[in-house]
Amino acid sequence: MSRRGLTLLEIMIALGITSFTLLTMIGVYASGLHLMARSKGITTGTELGREVLEMAREQGFTSVPAEEVTYDGRVPDPGHAFLGFPPEPYPAATVDGKTYPMVVKVSPVSDQLKSITVQVYYDGGSKVTLQTLLKP
Repeated sequence: MSRRGLTLLEIMIALGITSFTLLTMIGVYASGLHLMARSKGITTGTELGREVLEMAREQGFTSVPAEEVTYDGRVPDPGHAFLGFPPEPYPAATVDGKTYPMVVKVSPVSDQLKSITVQVYYDGGSKVTLQTLLKP
């Protein structure tokens, strides 16, 4: 006598394999969404930091403070600007409803060389750091 159909064990094994595959695919999809959001934060932070550095470069060597100073845009009163430094979009920029606060640090390397470091914060604590050197 031949029986057609599946046994309960075969159905349970097939259901287990299908469930495992489906859960794995959902996990991969969720990870992809998280990485995509993080990538957007990194890209936006990099563009904002680059904009600050380019504006500082356009303003010139003399517009940058000669002493070591840090401008922290994360605090309510980020301090006084030095002759228009740091340039816009400091202290923070809002893109697509998200705020990206910035920290700009100036360090003299020598009489003829200054270092400008920009840190752009995103997603509640992650940051992108960019640095450039200016000479007269």
